[in-house]
Amino acid sequence: MQPGRGCCPSCAASSPAAASRSLTAAGNWQEQVVISARQAVPVADDLPDEQVAMFFVNPATGLIMTRAVLKVPRGEWLLQTAAGSALGRMVIRLGNHFGFRTLNVVRRPEQAQELRRAGAEHVLVSAGESLANEVRQLTGGGVRCALDAVGGALGKAVVDALAPRGRMLVYGTLSGEAIQLDPRALMVGQKSIAGFWLSEWVKDQGVFQMLKLFRQVQGLMRQKVLTTEIAGTFALEDFQRALTQAQVPGKTGKVLLRIGK
Repeated sequence: MQPGRGCCPSCAASSPAAASRSLTAAGNWQEQVVISARQAVPVADDLPDEQVAMFFVNPATGLIMTRAVLKVPRGEWLLQTAAGSALGRMVIRLGNHFGFRTLNVVRRPEQAQELRRAGAEHVLVSAGESLANEVRQLTGGGVRCALDAVGGALGKAVVDALAPRGRMLVYGTLSGEAIQLDPRALMVGQKSIAGFWLSEWVKDQGVFQMLKLFRQVQGLMRQKVLTTEIAGTFALEDFQRALTQAQVPGKTGKVLLRIGK
């Protein structure tokens, strides 16, 4: 470890340079701050600064939802919406690594082709209505585990695609629309929906559990399972080019700002 090289588990840095030091929940637009030792997480030297900048939120969310909450067994199906996102791609790699199978829902055909090239087993291009039937046909009756970050009609279709005693975790609302459900959709088959929010989960964990999580995340980063694609890294003074790059349609990967040298 390099002295002072670490990150704070309560935030996801937007800057590699900022992430290589200790950060506070007050904001990331600082090169150096003074915090208590309990807020700092040591980060190994062999992890690139760009990955350290995105060390916690997406990687931890994907790992916890699939391994600690849903506990998706080897060989089991996991259905997920927003599969083309950075977190969705991590879930695909987690499935390949731990042996569970993923059904990945995207909006555009070009996203489907890209995810297949990246190792996704099944990709469905769907707006919602036909999704449940497609999933039942592929899986022989529905899925026991699902992740939804969209809500609205697509979220409802995921519920309809659940097998008896299936469970869906909701961790986002990208559509901005509520999931409209007939209660019988949950009653028949004893299906369930639960919410997941990383900061709420963290509050219930002890120090040793969190240290174990940090080690897991770093180990899976080294194995290229919980890494994030980078679309470009720009100096803070070059923020206008960074904004232009971030708005490119179909862009793959995150755009980062580097603070300091």
